[in-house]
Amino acid sequence: METPTGASPLPAIALIGPIPSSLSSVLKDLAARFEIIHYNPVSTEGFLSDIQSSSSPIHAVSAILRLGSFKSTNLQHDWARSLSTVPSLPQSLKLLINNAHGLDSQPVEALSARGITILGSGGGTNTTATAALYLTIGAFRNFSRAERSARAQDKSKFFEAMGKAWESRDPAGKSVGIVGYGRIGKRVGELLSALGMEVHCLKRSHGPGSSPNEDGVVVHGGLDEMVSGMDCVVLCCPYTPETHHILDWKRIQGLKTGVRIINVARGKCIDEEALVKGLEEGIVGGAGLDVYENE
Repeated sequence: METPTGASPLPAIALIGPIPSSLSSVLKDLAARFEIIHYNPVSTEGFLSDIQSSSSPIHAVSAILRLGSFKSTNLQHDWARSLSTVPSLPQSLKLLINNAHGLDSQPVEALSARGITILGSGGGTNTTATAALYLTIGAFRNFSRAERSARAQDKSKFFEAMGKAWESRDPAGKSVGIVGYGRIGKRVGELLSALGMEVHCLKRSHGPGSSPNEDGVVVHGGLDEMVSGMDCVVLCCPYTPETHHILDWKRIQGLKTGVRIINVARGKCIDEEALVKGLEEGIVGGAGLDVYENE
């Protein structure tokens, strides 16, 4: 079959948002295999109108890659959900990529029913691991409390914070259990090990009990077995039905008194009401949250 005059023989990808210079080699590779359409919508409503208009440059695209935030793309966070409700989408559309977002709030099933796959991307390995390092240090040393009290320029608040300085701990020599020991979890372990922390991880295939692996990381076969004895628990796991509220009140009650809890995974992995209760009752000594249940 001949390609119509003026039409590209390559499938088209709509790129929405600024392209970082670090992706120039990736973009060059994509351009060799796809027709790249740089598209800047004026609003979510305008985008939905364009995708349905036969005269629009994005009407026949096979994929849409959204880079950036609302400020840089003019698309609301729920743009994919809005797209899933459009009654007439082009048959060519097969793939949506929402960069730097998880899929826990995305209409995966609704889009799948229409033959469209949606993918997200977590944070970069080093950037997310560095955030975990920062939050761990802050949670052990109570830095955020001290900073807030100092910035308030209120002597009573400052002295109140200083009066609780005894609750501060140094992470060196403390144990940390990492839930989700993938590329990010492993990097978190490397950084926290450099602080002098004893790193533990979970691998269900390990079986009951614990033992060190070749990197000196202590491997556990059960979640409760691991977290119950930790000075710190770091969540790096993806959000799934199995990890929904993986730290709930029942599990928090079984944690070591004074435990620090760090979450660089997804907000819904922690039951926040249970976490607050744990803080109020003194079970949890500090928390560092990169994400929240309702962001």
